[in-house]
Amino acid sequence: MLIRGYLFSFLLLPVALLGQSSGGPVPQISVRSLTIDCAGCQLAQQDQQQIIEAVKSHTYRPDSLNEIAQRVRYGFQSRGYFKVVVSEPSIALLGRGAADEEANVTVSVTEGEKYQLEDIVFTGNTVFPTAELRSKFNLAPGDVFDVDKVRRGLELLQELYASKGYERFAPVPITNINDNKHTISLHIQIEEGDRGTTGG
Repeated sequence: MLIRGYLFSFLLLPVALLGQSSGGPVPQISVRSLTIDCAGCQLAQQDQQQIIEAVKSHTYRPDSLNEIAQRVRYGFQSRGYFKVVVSEPSIALLGRGAADEEANVTVSVTEGEKYQLEDIVFTGNTVFPTAELRSKFNLAPGDVFDVDKVRRGLELLQELYASKGYERFAPVPITNINDNKHTISLHIQIEEGDRGTTGG
């Protein structure tokens, strides 16, 4: 079965999170321990531990604790589990540490199936050839569908177009999901916009 959908909910929100500052109102909350409750998960414990350490490397505003779940989701999606479902985190506050409020956190995860890349296609591009756009994505057909690599590819497209003065360039990623084959075809609609005066 093919499911067509925009990738924004899976990519653009994590991109915003990864780029945001940990600054904000004090106290921040730091994660002392994170438990991923994932019965029957296929993802290796080593990979789960990497996700845990990535979550623990940030601090969180008291009004934005769901960012923890979003980072866990992004970690699984970067390892091919595109449809992973992560619960709202359960937070147990422990009191003040050296600088922040500390907490033990638990999230429940339903991993789902692991997806591979089928292909990447582009439409709407006139400034650069498709082969040059495709070269910005470090993903080959059959590779694990890694949303972090997709995110990086989109960033490189932005840089490429900006180098020619296309400051309003916008790539629109759309996923075509084949749940029978567990593959994803990525369609990127290129909206080049008008060229400014700074391009070479």
